[in-house]
Amino acid sequence: MRMPKQVHLLSNYPNFYLDKDGFYIEATNFMMIGYDIDIIYLFLTSDLGFFIFSKFYSGPQFDSTGFRYKKAYLDETYIPIPSAQQAIELRNLLNQLNFQSTIDEVIFKIWSEIIGLNQDEREYISNYKHNLLHQAFNEFNLIG
Repeated sequence: MRMPKQVHLLSNYPNFYLDKDGFYIEATNFMMIGYDIDIIYLFLTSDLGFFIFSKFYSGPQFDSTGFRYKKAYLDETYIPIPSAQQAIELRNLLNQLNFQSTIDEVIFKIWSEIIGLNQDEREYISNYKHNLLHQAFNEFNLIG
């Protein structure tokens, strides 16, 4: 899965879809099922989930903005377990989710609390995608 080249599209990356309507998937798409799939979805689409996956689980990268989201890699990905109260908070946010940055920030804050990140770590992770994109711009002279 390649990162978008426009900064304003980074908030929607990585691309996952939580199906609540029973759609069928096509060709090169994959489907995950199981308990707490909504919680897993919220983690994988968060900045923290992307950071953890890309740094430790994605296997060989295509380059600084291309990551392999293979089943085998996702199977091994660490997903923190929220408390019952945190799970309720996350699910409430999921019902409000429409890619608003304020909701994304709250979701990131909850995941950060679950694994005990300090402020410097939160800041580093929240800037990680932007830094990768800027690195790619510099590597490939994409800045116009």
